[in-house]
Amino acid sequence: MERTPMAELSWLPEPLHPVAYRIGRADELGYQLGLESFQWSRSKPLARTRRRENGTEQLVVTGIRPVPPRISMMFSEAVNHLRAAIDNVVFHLAGQTEEGPLNVKREKAVAFPIYGDEGKYEEWCKTTRRRVPQLTPGAQLGDRIRSLQPFASAGRAIASVEPRVAYLNGMEVHREHPLLLLQEYSNTDKHRALRVAVHRSLETVRGDNPAGDARPMRTIEVGDVLPSTRIGTPVFAEHSPFVAIERPGIEDVVVNPGHRGAPHREPAATAGPGRHGRTQPSAPQGSRLRLRAPTHPAGDRSWAP
Repeated sequence: MERTPMAELSWLPEPLHPVAYRIGRADELGYQLGLESFQWSRSKPLARTRRRENGTEQLVVTGIRPVPPRISMMFSEAVNHLRAAIDNVVFHLAGQTEEGPLNVKREKAVAFPIYGDEGKYEEWCKTTRRRVPQLTPGAQLGDRIRSLQPFASAGRAIASVEPRVAYLNGMEVHREHPLLLLQEYSNTDKHRALRVAVHRSLETVRGDNPAGDARPMRTIEVGDVLPSTRIGTPVFAEHSPFVAIERPGIEDVVVNPGHRGAPHREPAATAGPGRHGRTQPSAPQGSRLRLRAPTHPAGDRSWAP
């Protein structure tokens, strides 16, 4: 029986259907990441006890529920699907050019390059032009690849956190091109270690010193003192713990998996398959995915009388 393409993907060449499945899976993982992170935040992961010392009463962290390892595993899977999807598209298109089908030797040279430095990209072109010239400038596919390079599309940089959230919580905004982020996450995941999901917490303390009420996002460890107050002076402390993914190469820069700056969001829109002059189709009925999961916990409130 002759196979017929799925109606929802009829605009896409059948050899590229697995690319659509990869992107759909990455999007699904993005939703699951946000949901799992939200559930961890709502589970009251901080264990605390009160301690009196030198005329003060303190709220001390005695335990923290570990972030589920599957969050890191889902993040890793999403990154690898996205990186593979881009290479899969280039491999298919490279074999459809006037140079004809690829032989085994030329197949090994096919990949989507990612360069933030134009000089290094030009060096790559010199080597690649001898084997797969259709990937280099001067060919239609090569021109498109060049236009997507980070050095040629710097305006597409995405922030690690929404600027207004950063301002309110004393955080620094780190901006990076989505393809460079994808490359760095992928390389770190393959050659070093899985990106570990870490926890952070937003902290609000209200008491008799309004100037001390503002608290930036912080890392909370076992043994940390949350609020501290004189015995008999009421203080209201609110903590909103959340899961974060460390950005590679930048110390202490983290991304909430539900935030649009997480890498499962942007690269597919940057370099994935599309139709010239036409709008990307929505997901098929029955597999439509929410692009944003709830990621703001209600908070964990404590009183220190």
